[in-house]
Amino acid sequence: MAGRNLVRKTAPPQQRSSGKGAIGVGITTLITILVVMLLAVFSVLSLSTARSDLRLAQMSAQAASDYYEADGRAQTWRARLVSTVIVTPPAERGERLAKAGYAVTDGGPGVLLVTGSFAIDELRDLVVTIAVGTDGSCMVRQWQTVSS
Repeated sequence: MAGRNLVRKTAPPQQRSSGKGAIGVGITTLITILVVMLLAVFSVLSLSTARSDLRLAQMSAQAASDYYEADGRAQTWRARLVSTVIVTPPAERGERLAKAGYAVTDGGPGVLLVTGSFAIDELRDLVVTIAVGTDGSCMVRQWQTVSS
């Protein structure tokens, strides 16, 4: 056995990649982390926008509700005014309307202007002006939202 030439068989050496054209595990991990972070940021922005839109929609709905509630009160006021005008003789209209609590001003020959103001919210009022003619006609001269 001493004369035998023993050749030791070894496994071939592992080939190392030169790095050209191959993406390492580190780069893939960094890209994945970056994508996950971007998705998280966009989801937070979407949630924030959705909450803002909800608040805006609620405020808009409340403003519309407040306006239509004031509009309903103004319509009732106008109906009572017309009823009073119909049953009152022309010579007594101004005095009777003033006694009934209406704000009456002279609108020119044969015309009385009756104005009412109805609160919509803390910042706005609905102002209504009705022109009452000697023939008993009632025309809306103003139906407008104004800042209070």
